[in-house]
Amino acid sequence: FLRFIERVREGGRDLGAARALGEKENVVRIMSIHKSKGLEFPVVFVAGLGRKFNFSDLNKDMLFHKDLGLGLQLVDTAARVTYPAMSKLALKQKLKLEALAEEMRILYVALSRAREKLVLVGSARGLTNCVRRWCGPAGTAGWNLPDGYLAGASTYLDWLGAALARHRDGAAIRQAGLFEEKPFAAADADSSRWRVYLHTGLKSTAADQAAAPEILSLIKKKEPPAAAGAYAAIINDWLGWRYPAAETVGLAAKISVTELKRRYDRAAAEEDGAARDYRPEIGDRPLFMQEEQGLTAAEKGSALHLVMQNINLKGAPAPEDIKKEIAGMVLREILTEEQAAAVPVAKIAAFFAGALGKRILAGREVLRELPFTLALPAAEVYPGLPGSTDEKVIVQGVVDCLVDEGDGYLLVDYKTDALAAGEEATALDRYRGQLALYARAVEEILACPVKEKQIYLFSLDLALKCI
Repeated sequence: FLRFIERVREGGRDLGAARALGEKENVVRIMSIHKSKGLEFPVVFVAGLGRKFNFSDLNKDMLFHKDLGLGLQLVDTAARVTYPAMSKLALKQKLKLEALAEEMRILYVALSRAREKLVLVGSARGLTNCVRRWCGPAGTAGWNLPDGYLAGASTYLDWLGAALARHRDGAAIRQAGLFEEKPFAAADADSSRWRVYLHTGLKSTAADQAAAPEILSLIKKKEPPAAAGAYAAIINDWLGWRYPAAETVGLAAKISVTELKRRYDRAAAEEDGAARDYRPEIGDRPLFMQEEQGLTAAEKGSALHLVMQNINLKGAPAPEDIKKEIAGMVLREILTEEQAAAVPVAKIAAFFAGALGKRILAGREVLRELPFTLALPAAEVYPGLPGSTDEKVIVQGVVDCLVDEGDGYLLVDYKTDALAAGEEATALDRYRGQLALYARAVEEILACPVKEKQIYLFSLDLALKCI
């Protein structure tokens, strides 16, 4: 599970559940007959009707029926042979009939899913012999096929073929089976409409067989077996076709802003000759580990972000006010007690007492923890790709704070990195690309300019303007 989470993080994907498709979605759905029970579709294809029924359970040494009991093998120790007892043969026949009845119920489900058109597809070895067998009960009167024929079926086609052989639209089956009688009158007057197609394998002519050795000889020599035909250009075009965006195959189609920043960091490190093996962080540790071992720096930073997301912005909060709000967040289960104890109350108070905090409090509207999704050209995310590709990559991120000041947005990103005095320029270089991407997303999605971008370093109680 942890490796799975690592791969999700590394690929920039999320764990959101796939959208459940409704019955009326305009898509092609491939499902088993069991899954389709209770559903209806305009057009239904039922394939694999020539698959043989599974009677493997009937070949076991011991059979069991819920009503009839056990059926066993008899052992002749003198002759050193075993053979089924009469009770086992009876059970085998009973179980087979019950299995056929279940298969017939499944077939009914498959045939009753279509509203407008039903297409039945199946294949059979020795089609000529199969068609003749289907025509066997074609002359019987009454709607029901004979019980003996139904019990002797081994595929759905055996039932469907025999039923259609008696229908007025089943002339193709009767002709192929050399059956000249007419079906009974009620079947001839049936209102349903069917189109029956029988496709047999192609047979080679004497000329084809005579030319085969020469063709095989040319193929062994890797030479064309004949002159190019009328369709040679079309076939070559199909076989030589190449996916236009082949360079993007295997690349993530969705990525987070954090992962994108890490990619840029790795690229910059490689250019500087300081490339290192990077392993993405796994998600938050379970609560019991946080309680026993204390919070990590990243977990403390997450707790601080939760407070900044939920704190009241009606006025500059004093330290005592911040403590009361944090206690309320614990009661609302926004924070755990361990997280609440790790929140730096004094630094939050210093933030709102500063110029940047006052601007946030004075803003017309403040959007916090604002998620966004932005489509970027793939060449921007993966610099090695050719700029001509039209493929897009979905970038997801969350803006910490966005303040509407009337003439544009003020974008603020909180950072809890442990930085020493004098490392301000390093922080700006590290996060400049990330904030530029945030600003681009805000301007494209909200259609309003971002007039200023600022990073607030809680470790230094310092606001930095990002240009």
